[in-house]
Amino acid sequence: MMFFLRVSVCLIFLVITSSVQGKWYSTSPGNCRINENYTPCTQLCPPTCEAPNPTCRVDCTRPSCNCIQGYVYNHEGRCIPSTSCLRQMPIRCEYNLQCPSRFSCTRGFCVEISSGQSTGVFSSYASSTSAHRHQVQFGSLTCTRDKHCPERKICINGYCKMFE
Repeated sequence: MMFFLRVSVCLIFLVITSSVQGKWYSTSPGNCRINENYTPCTQLCPPTCEAPNPTCRVDCTRPSCNCIQGYVYNHEGRCIPSTSCLRQMPIRCEYNLQCPSRFSCTRGFCVEISSGQSTGVFSSYASSTSAHRHQVQFGSLTCTRDKHCPERKICINGYCKMFE
């Protein structure tokens, strides 16, 4: 009898904690705020006015709402156009996708694109079921998960980087 009581208590505890965790981490397309998109991956360090180009891993085990391209989170946690942020320094970059819309990465900095100039960035969707976005920049395939990278490299901000 005591065994069944313990098992019952454990099961109740597991059900309660899993339902609380599910509510804490779950996000649905209808819950995204203005200027956010529902995406299959979570940015562990989302872009902000203070850090518009964070170097951080992406977690593709949990979908979430993220700022749409060209937008960053302000100090209130709202997505605003990155051009609305007050900046003391120019934005450093490694590739065009790190820059706000209408900007391209030139010599390590985001520079405004003149009309008619192409950034050389293309995107395609693998399938609606996988929902993984692969972006191609100047012919090199980027990553969405560590398994897309060669040995001893991890996926950071869509590019394979050496693990430090």
